[in-house]
Amino acid sequence: MKLGEDFDGRPAGGASAMLRFALVAGSGWSLDALILFAAVRLAGAPPVPANMLSSLTAAAFVYLVAHRRVHRGQPDLVPLRVGLYVAYTVGLVTLMSFVLALIVQVMQTRLPGPVALLSAKVLVTPPQFLCNFLVSRRLALQPMGRTA
Repeated sequence: MKLGEDFDGRPAGGASAMLRFALVAGSGWSLDALILFAAVRLAGAPPVPANMLSSLTAAAFVYLVAHRRVHRGQPDLVPLRVGLYVAYTVGLVTLMSFVLALIVQVMQTRLPGPVALLSAKVLVTPPQFLCNFLVSRRLALQPMGRTA
């Protein structure tokens, strides 16, 4: 198996890579939701900083696993790649945290707080998933540093 190849020697892309990423991201989403609920419901944190904490923790986990197991990424400069992914994630999560807070505010007029929070998290997940897949793939496969 070569860099950027799947187990069967084909390029590590397309539906196969997206399915593997979905499995890894699903684990990360579960970690994210668990931290979010613990921060908001148990610690009383406001949704925006709680979502940022939970999302950034999950993002670092997902990138590290996806870099190697999904994208078969470049072996060099992994800490830099993780740092770049986390920096990208800060921007996306900041935006989506405010969107999440707005959705929660609207939904709480008709749903209990925990249901509104989970519903909002579910609504912001698909666009984040697609962006995360594309950015993590690009970072994992992009040559960095000196080339021989």
